[in-house]
Amino acid sequence: MDLLTAGLEVSETEPESVFTVGYRVNGQRGLYPPGLLIGTVSRAYSAPDSVESYVTIRPAVDFSNLEYVVVLARGRSDEEPTP
Repeated sequence: MDLLTAGLEVSETEPESVFTVGYRVNGQRGLYPPGLLIGTVSRAYSAPDSVESYVTIRPAVDFSNLEYVVVLARGRSDEEPTP
């Protein structure tokens, strides 16, 4: 994950969860609904004199054991996505 504020502090003792955030562009909902767990931060770093920080995220799912997925489809109106 990149484009984060420089100096971002991440706890070294407790895992920090990363979730999707709801947003709108020109009145249209973003691709992902808010509140979906993406994973946990495994490492945070920034280059010297950088204006950005970076984090490495451990995915919330084990992709090697994934058999089924739910596809979120946007409704025809401005409704919340439905599974």
